[in-house]
Amino acid sequence: MFAWGCTMAFAANGVPPFGSDSVPAIMQRILYQEPDLGALTGDLRTLVASSLEKDPAARPTALQVLQRLLGLGPNADLLAEGTSAVARPAAPPQAGDWTPPAATHPSPAGWTPPTPPTPPPSPPPLGTYPGGRPQTGRGGRVLLLAGAAAAVVILASGLVAALLLKSDGRAEGGRTPVAQSAPSKSCAYRPATGANVKEVGKPPVALPATAPSRATVETGLGTLQISLDAGTAPCTVNSLAYLAAQKFYDRTSCHRLTTDPSLQVLQCGDPSGTGAGGPGYQFDDESLSSARYTRGAVAMANAGPNTNGSQFFILYGDTTSLPASYTVFGRVTSGMDIVDAVARKGVAGGGTDGAPKQKVAINELRTS
Repeated sequence: MFAWGCTMAFAANGVPPFGSDSVPAIMQRILYQEPDLGALTGDLRTLVASSLEKDPAARPTALQVLQRLLGLGPNADLLAEGTSAVARPAAPPQAGDWTPPAATHPSPAGWTPPTPPTPPPSPPPLGTYPGGRPQTGRGGRVLLLAGAAAAVVILASGLVAALLLKSDGRAEGGRTPVAQSAPSKSCAYRPATGANVKEVGKPPVALPATAPSRATVETGLGTLQISLDAGTAPCTVNSLAYLAAQKFYDRTSCHRLTTDPSLQVLQCGDPSGTGAGGPGYQFDDESLSSARYTRGAVAMANAGPNTNGSQFFILYGDTTSLPASYTVFGRVTSGMDIVDAVARKGVAGGGTDGAPKQKVAINELRTS
């Protein structure tokens, strides 16, 4: 998969993602620097980036990449899908063909999952999340199918990269090589503007030597304990710890509850209570390829790729309807009964998406 990612990056840009000078320089970049993905965009860029993760365990499998490129679910029968696709004649281009964004988003209330072939609506304000995977237009699908074909052809040559970056950490002859991965030592927090921004400065870009491992959320209904995964999402945890130290979350309310059977989440972290608020900065997604949206997971909400701010959501039910677009940075280890109680009360005014009927206020959020 590493070799496939390198091939797709080269095909898109005409240059290798880790340079083309000396072998030692290239290996240094492979081990310690991020790849140059240039003109790659959208879902294909996300998949290529995940295939070039330093940790082999964090990379998607060939099957997962094929399913994503073809727009299929995890349980799809690829042989049946391919046979069906070959049997269908190609349809002529239709007026209004469109290429989707990386993620689609529901309307604030009364939302039901979008069904093909209806194009997704424009992204709503900062801090919302989609309830279904994007559909793919004809032009975009050609590019993704080309990527799928390359994924099959290049799979065998991935053995070369496996020899260079062995998952067991040992080189040929039993020697221990230079560390095969090095976590990011700094983060980029870009300015964000808007009517509902709460300015508290920006987190330090240099990561601390020791990251917080847990967060405590004191609410009016009880206490939640969250284990934080700074190894997977260091910049996200760094931001959370900074905002907690600034009392950014204190005396705020969890403003959104979704009770649809396919998406069960409680969303918090917006001081404005509008669903469109956040700090005066935003930052990139992290480790999307390893994201698992299961009960108890805590993930960043966003309004599109790399627009993370302060809002987060807690899943109180497993879901397969969310695309891999949201950074999972922690897991509730205690207090899920609080989220369950809020969910049982439902949405104020009825429906399956909106302000929770049972109000839940965050009195204090702290990390340690």
